[in-house]
Amino acid sequence: MKDKCIMTLLLFLSFGMEGIGFAQVLSNNGAVGNITSGTVISNVIDVDNTIGTIGNSGTITMSGNLTNSDIFNGSGLINLTGNLTNNGTFSGNSISFNGATNILGSTYSSLNDATIAASSSLVGFSGNMNIAGNFSNDGTFTHNSGTLTFNGSTAQTIGGTTRTDFNNITLSNSTGVSLLSDERLINTLTINAGTFTTTGFNFTLLSSAAGTASIAPMTNVSADFAGNIIMERFAPESLIPDDWRFLGSAVSGATIADWTDNFATSGFTGATCGPADCALNGCYATCNYPSIYTYDETIGGVFDMGYVAAGNVTDALAAGKGFWVYLGPTPVTFDVPGPPNKFTQPLSVTYTNTGSPADDGWNLVSNPYPSAIDWDDANWTKTNMNDAIYIYNSYTGTYAYHCPLDSSPINGNGGSQYIASQQSFWVIANGVGTPVLKAEELVKASAQNPTFFKIGSSPNVSHYPMTFNDFSVPPNTNNTPYRLKLTATGNGYDDEIFIHFKQGAANNFDSKYDMRKLTHPNSNVQNFSSVMNNTLDLAVNGLPPLTADVNIPLRLTVPVSGIYKISRDSILMFPKSYCLFLEDLATGNMMDLRSTISYSFSIADTTKAPRFILRICDSLTSLGVHENKDLFLVNVFSDHGEVFLVFNLPQVTNVKISIYNMMGQKILSLNEMPLQKEKVLLPLYASSGIYIAVAEMPTGVISRKVMFPER
Repeated sequence: MKDKCIMTLLLFLSFGMEGIGFAQVLSNNGAVGNITSGTVISNVIDVDNTIGTIGNSGTITMSGNLTNSDIFNGSGLINLTGNLTNNGTFSGNSISFNGATNILGSTYSSLNDATIAASSSLVGFSGNMNIAGNFSNDGTFTHNSGTLTFNGSTAQTIGGTTRTDFNNITLSNSTGVSLLSDERLINTLTINAGTFTTTGFNFTLLSSAAGTASIAPMTNVSADFAGNIIMERFAPESLIPDDWRFLGSAVSGATIADWTDNFATSGFTGATCGPADCALNGCYATCNYPSIYTYDETIGGVFDMGYVAAGNVTDALAAGKGFWVYLGPTPVTFDVPGPPNKFTQPLSVTYTNTGSPADDGWNLVSNPYPSAIDWDDANWTKTNMNDAIYIYNSYTGTYAYHCPLDSSPINGNGGSQYIASQQSFWVIANGVGTPVLKAEELVKASAQNPTFFKIGSSPNVSHYPMTFNDFSVPPNTNNTPYRLKLTATGNGYDDEIFIHFKQGAANNFDSKYDMRKLTHPNSNVQNFSSVMNNTLDLAVNGLPPLTADVNIPLRLTVPVSGIYKISRDSILMFPKSYCLFLEDLATGNMMDLRSTISYSFSIADTTKAPRFILRICDSLTSLGVHENKDLFLVNVFSDHGEVFLVFNLPQVTNVKISIYNMMGQKILSLNEMPLQKEKVLLPLYASSGIYIAVAEMPTGVISRKVMFPER
């Protein structure tokens, strides 16, 4: 009690004496105590400010813990060996951490200078901690998933003899922060105001299987970055032995030489591998051919002719330029040093009319920023460009794709609107006029969730992430009305296509609602597409709202002959009145996709023409009133147990009629006959039940679901 009374008395009188030494707990239970400048309080075990205010402008040296539950402020120095627990307001003091300290409590602390002494350790606050002065680490700093915010009013520094791994750094000081030593970043650098300067030191943005560091959008006019970064990119192992990736650079001034110290290269001057190195020293089989390509849209001919091999290790990794790079199947972390690309970034795109629209307009560009970007952000300039993007997924050998479609995007093969840093991707100039593609700081994605593909996952699932996916990719479950996802599965791979009906879409190609099919570069993967006008293969086929029967050819080309499967969504997002049939032209089978989710079949690798027809009609009513206008052309009529097709065609037309059971098997075929306004008896004497009548005409195909009564 004597010691406690002395301390309380001193707090009430304020500390004005220098060199006072204590060996007890400094506690405050309601007083207002001021430790004046020049006052030194040493040999204190613990400081406990339960209620009241302690203002420290002197020096407190303690061997225990500091706990604050009310107000602890001032401009003094605290030499702390134990923990700092703050459940109130703690601000202004500089702290020298001289032991093993954890920053705990329910609220953040604001410090002036933070210094970690040699052989000492600091475990940071799990939230935000403000620093108005300098940060110096000569010991060990553990970030604890927290954020250090530099918010002083004079120039600040980050230094020390130990390289620090920061989780998040935020700069909110218009006079800026400068590095005095090499540092590394795990998550995000946010510059709200001021310049973050790294000149003369290495500032590494780390990348691992857990995620990749980034620089957030710099939107304040005073926000800037000066100096270099080392931008890492972790590429996980691939499930495909001959693994190629689509890469780019987030810094300016880098060359292919900056990649060659991270992975093997070949086929150009200065490459690390030559013919004598095959299968040695990580060269794999790349020793006999170029391992890095760019793409030149202006080269005529078929699509593949646009690839241009690297010529020299000195070739520039230009901002926004895409590269096709052989990395091999093993995990690798590569990096590029240089000033980070920032502010407005134009991406070079062209359109060259070579007379082959399917091969024209393809441009391989890359994310120019040290951050993931959002393709759907409004701050892009996209002039005479299609809305779609394609990213090669090395796990599956397929192109993941994304089509914005206003507020209801389509993501195929694991696609997403988010593009990881140093990831290249395909865009298409549409040929309407001079194409322009330009990014601004605000296209950077603001909220990263660093979730990567799990290596142990099965290759043939429908929710792959992209090559470098720093965002979670949910299972690709279609829940949008009037939209159908079909998946072709076989040989260990999947390929997805979409059919959707939307106001504004047209029967001809529209870059807003349709996506061209980009053939997968992996020769082991099947290619599945819908076919428009018998010539154009589509990954996404947008059609106007259904007012008539629609018959969509589907093409499937396979790498090897065998058993494959076409399946639809588990939940069908069409009205119950719609009919949906998949016709196999090779076998004559017609599958009712309302009652059957998938259809398995054998297909040869020589099949090139569309083998399937997807038939969609807007009414399943077999006998009675129909809303589809085409039903006035072909209708169903029953009379005394007999079933007829009634034709009301504008002119004489050759018609071939076929009947299918609900298993998709053709059970009746009538010879082609000229019809206009006739009634045709369906001579079916099989079991009663529901069947499909199909009338094929030069102008199209009309299908009707009919019910044969018991006889």
